[in-house]
Amino acid sequence: MAHPRMMGRKIFDVHAHSFPEKIAGKVVKQLEDYYQVAVPGVGTIEALKEYAKNHGVQYFLTFATATKPSQVENINTTIAAQIGNGVFGLGTIHPEYENIDAELTRIHELGLLGIKIHPEFQGIYVDAPEMDAVYDGLAKRDLVLLTHAGDKNVDNSNPPRIASVMSRHTDLKLIAAHFGGYQQWEGAKKLLHGKNVWFDTSSTLAFVDDAYALELIRAHGVEKFLFGSDYPMGRYDYEFARLLGMGLSDRELDMIFFENAKKLFKLDNM
Repeated sequence: MAHPRMMGRKIFDVHAHSFPEKIAGKVVKQLEDYYQVAVPGVGTIEALKEYAKNHGVQYFLTFATATKPSQVENINTTIAAQIGNGVFGLGTIHPEYENIDAELTRIHELGLLGIKIHPEFQGIYVDAPEMDAVYDGLAKRDLVLLTHAGDKNVDNSNPPRIASVMSRHTDLKLIAAHFGGYQQWEGAKKLLHGKNVWFDTSSTLAFVDDAYALELIRAHGVEKFLFGSDYPMGRYDYEFARLLGMGLSDRELDMIFFENAKKLFKLDNM
């Protein structure tokens, strides 16, 4: 049964992965091996739609990441074919892809809202010079960048590198996943505060207590936070309960669950 405070609430999940059925099982296993956690979700778009519907999630943003340049166009075409009826999508770019500007134009024309990158899995640094053309192209088209942020073992996307990106690309709209940096939350609080950066709530609440999570939200400002499940890794029931239990007002919850995403992505007709 849904929590009474969730009844009638609009929910936009901005961090939900989906993969083609033929590789979804393999990708889920890779996630389990890399993060050393059990992944509860199946990982296909069909399973995500059903899961979201069963938990009252009306809108979600889905994506996949190109780990090779040859994957870019197919992923973008596949994600674009899924959008509609509450489903929104992000494209992908690989820095070694030859026609970045043209593909960013196609991403825009396909109706995708921006791109998702995962520096660790793509083998890049988020602030690498070869990414400047990508970020300039996104800002020029008013597209959003969602990046995986933070890793306790490597330094591809930790807060100092994201801060470096924003110092060079002040017009870029960037979502730093996982409260700005998985296991790097103090760095995110110090270095990303006040910048043109938003934060999603995915894959964080299981690792911090309510008081610290609320401290981080207050430090950056509730207007900068977006709800994210990290499907197939996250569980809606757990994420809802944690956000409801940390002392946020109903107005603040509305902002995190829906209003901030609507404003960031300029979805005025929702």
